Amino acid sequence: MHQATLSRWKREASSVAAMRGKKIPSSSSENTTSQRPKDRAAHNKLRLLIQADALSGEELGTFLRHEGIHEADLERWRESSLEGLSGGLVAKSEIDRASKKVRKLAKELHRKDKALAEAAALLVLQKKLRAMCEDEEDDT
Repeated sequence: MHQATLSRWKREASSVAAMRGKKIPSSSSENTTSQRPKDRAAHNKLRLLIQADALSGEELGTFLRHEGIHEADLERWRESSLEGLSGGLVAKSEIDRASKKVRKLAKELHRKDKALAEAAALLVLQKKLRAMCEDEEDDT
């Protein structure tokens, strides 16, 4: 029987076991970091970035091989983490702009409410004045 067939059967068995909530013990020769780089959790990516930043040259190459990642993966993760950090700053400035706009609109609404109340009061007074004028004309 071929090695590829056995490997496929083992993969299928572990995926079925995972669906059932069971864990199949892995052999000691398997590396626990055999995940694809894009399937790694964010905290693992950050840990790997920090560890890789402390290394250089031959040590970095050994580290990358051991972890099963490429230097391009590290660069991509570094860029996305920086984008995420700067995205927070952009979001804060957008929140500041939005809150300023809300305050401005609230001030304008208050001004228009006052103008509407004044116009309503003038209409009421105008009706009373007409009613008084009509009463005086009826009396004469």
